[in-house]
Amino acid sequence: MGHTGSTQIGKCGVAYFYDYAWRETYSGPLEADNRTLNRNAWFVDAPRESYAVYLDLTGRFRALGTEHNILLGADYYLQDEEFFGLDGPVLGITTIDIFNPVYGTIDHAALEARRETNPNSFLPRSDEWYGIYFQDQITLWDKLHILGGGRYDWATSRSSFSDVSLADAEANESEAEDQAFSPRVGLVYQPWPWLSLYGNYVESLGAANSGRSASGQPFEPGNGSANTRPGSRPNGWTVVLRPRWPSTT
Repeated sequence: MGHTGSTQIGKCGVAYFYDYAWRETYSGPLEADNRTLNRNAWFVDAPRESYAVYLDLTGRFRALGTEHNILLGADYYLQDEEFFGLDGPVLGITTIDIFNPVYGTIDHAALEARRETNPNSFLPRSDEWYGIYFQDQITLWDKLHILGGGRYDWATSRSSFSDVSLADAEANESEAEDQAFSPRVGLVYQPWPWLSLYGNYVESLGAANSGRSASGQPFEPGNGSANTRPGSRPNGWTVVLRPRWPSTT
């Protein structure tokens, strides 16, 4: 009894920095005459920082008549952003007649000056994510390929709002934390070179949801699941027959 194999290590890290600046208006409610439209200011700056890093350990080996292709890894992701500026129905925003619109009536310079001296919207938010994962692809008799693995995620989302200051918003920050294990399984069987029978199933955890219901309860995080084709059998598998005919050219 013996085995042979090889190992590789991969690592990567990236960082992104953005500075968004919105200077625009958006629609408000329509007046009772059904033609006069109120407008709101959206004069907001939003610097954003994003960091991501991952480490993968991959290896191949043969043992007991089986071939293994394994992956072990971990990743980390962080995104911080802050929205601050002028938002809503403020002085200097005129209404518009939707049936006889007159454009160019908004004093953008005055709104910009107010954004700098008297902002009314501060929204800091961040998403932080840790994950560890593994999988093993096993090959038997060169015909049967079995994939098994999964990942465990820890996701945290923080956000707040204030119309006073950024410091006031950060002092009243809400936090939502979620964690879950997401499995991944798959199977491919090739009875002949031109025919494969296969199916797979995978789950995922969405980012932690910082929103709250009217009663103050945090919403559940987003979760996903998928298989190879729409629909599934009772045990969660989808099997597809897909012949691959030899090329005639």
